[in-house]
Amino acid sequence: MPEEHWLRTPQAAIACGVSERTLKLLRGDVLEEGIHYQVGFSSNSAITWEVNGVRAKLAWRGMIQRKAAEVIREQVGA
Repeated sequence: MPEEHWLRTPQAAIACGVSERTLKLLRGDVLEEGIHYQVGFSSNSAITWEVNGVRAKLAWRGMIQRKAAEVIREQVGA
């Protein structure tokens, strides 16, 4: 397993190939606090992201969406 690599939101978004907004929208739904991201001690503290875990989760999510689209195409074409 690769070593953990924590970055702040702007750098993590670039490293993961998504927007900062996308990262923040996926918190709590797709990405888990403490595993994929950490919030700071105060409300205006930076969020840090574990980019290796985020990349893996986004790749898994993409694979699931592609497979679902394939199944739908097969069912519609049948």
